[in-house]
Amino acid sequence: MDNATLLAKYGLPDKLSEGEHSKLGASGAERWMSCPGSVALIAKLKMDTTDDEDWRLEGQVAHLVGAQTISHNFEAWELLGAKISDVEITPEMVAAIDVYTNFARRYADTKRWRLRIECPIELQGVDHGFGTVDLGAYDTETRTIEVNDYKHGVGVYVDVEDNPQLKYYAAGFLDEFPDAENVILRIIQPRITWAAPIRECRISVLELKMWRDQILIPAMAATETDMKLWPGEHCRFCPAKLVCPALSGLFAAAAKADEKSVLTMDDATLGRDYQMRQAVKSYLAAQEKEVYRRLMGGSVVPGTKLVAKKADRVFKDGAEVVLKATLGDDAYTKPELKSPAQIEKLPAGAELVKTWAFTPQTGFTVALDTDGRQGVKMKSAKQAFAHVQPADGE
Repeated sequence: MDNATLLAKYGLPDKLSEGEHSKLGASGAERWMSCPGSVALIAKLKMDTTDDEDWRLEGQVAHLVGAQTISHNFEAWELLGAKISDVEITPEMVAAIDVYTNFARRYADTKRWRLRIECPIELQGVDHGFGTVDLGAYDTETRTIEVNDYKHGVGVYVDVEDNPQLKYYAAGFLDEFPDAENVILRIIQPRITWAAPIRECRISVLELKMWRDQILIPAMAATETDMKLWPGEHCRFCPAKLVCPALSGLFAAAAKADEKSVLTMDDATLGRDYQMRQAVKSYLAAQEKEVYRRLMGGSVVPGTKLVAKKADRVFKDGAEVVLKATLGDDAYTKPELKSPAQIEKLPAGAELVKTWAFTPQTGFTVALDTDGRQGVKMKSAKQAFAHVQPADGE
């Protein structure tokens, strides 16, 4: 079955459509609530509010396939090998989508649940306040709004606690379900391996309304008058990274800084500067991508050039027959034990892994305090030896 026929069988297009994006939409809330000036900057440059990274395109395809499998009750693996906008539906993508669609089966009782799949929501009385909820539901028995956001990404952990995108969506449901008493917010992120794939938090409707009225709506209003640009982690999602004066200034300051000055910084200054690190990294990544794009298009970017990527040698077709005949078993590697993740997929593998596998401690790394992983507090030398009593005469 050819690609177009396979996709048509399950009601899917061969190319993603260009949807309308709100300048104050839920998906960009982290950015414009933290950096109100970004809204005017993006509008002035006539940029789309989303970027066109390859990983975002893959995520859009995964969302589309997931929504269709939930709506029409088929399995994602039936689309293996198909391509939408040149993005192939792979076994890895299917495995992630399955976590999402299997969770969605909890809403099968249509008498109890009011299910909303890829549902547009709009904040009443707010210009440009709209977005699309991946999977929303209302429990008529417990009067609970549930907002589930699927994240296909593997590189950036998304925290469910105090997540402005999820709360924005939930606020949009308040008009449709005015009798709601509770709210459950969830992030479904199957490809993050070090954290639970489904994470949730609960808030009251009162808390949600206070957040909407005292934080969200004032932040929306601020984008009309506040032109300040505030670099931070949110810069990685901003399409104006390369032309942002604040971010360009940070990059210039970092390029000229004396690395030895870090040693003399007090803790407060060091912590403040470290929080800007991700913003500078976002700028560098966007810069490298743009240089690559121009060089590939034939432009000359002074001080740069294209070089071939490093590659290992590979054998030609037919080499195995000759090598086996000449070298025998010496031409092959010896079998080795599969990883715990691979063993888990085998019959009875999960129990064996539970008994025999463990996660070794390999050291520590620095993260921002907004990171979802649990922090570790180290003791100073003075604290570590505080219990030691000096000997007489010392």
